[in-house]
Amino acid sequence: MFTLTHAGRADLHLFTGAPAKPVAVRDELLVKLQAVDVGDAHAVTKELMARLGRARAKLATYDRLLADMLDGRDDEAFERDSERIGPYLTLMGGRMYEQTNIRWCTAAIEVLSRRLRS
Repeated sequence: MFTLTHAGRADLHLFTGAPAKPVAVRDELLVKLQAVDVGDAHAVTKELMARLGRARAKLATYDRLLADMLDGRDDEAFERDSERIGPYLTLMGGRMYEQTNIRWCTAAIEVLSRRLRS
């Protein structure tokens, strides 16, 4: 097991106090969706379905990790009693990200499917 040194804790404290860099999203699938009206809607739909599958698999992994982390407690008990909350909050963000990905992919697939049928 690893432990933080005094100097490492000081550096980590400084790091967490500094502003985070803004996130830059570079997502090729978004570019393909932007151009889907003149592009290959079938191929883009296949890519969306693949992303949906990956998002579902990741969410299932995150759900297992959460169950292990909670160890039979509900979220409220964990938040109140846990010694460390950072990993829980990080996992919460990952779960929400994948849940959003699932909703978005599902909606985009439905829209493209309706347009391809008409």
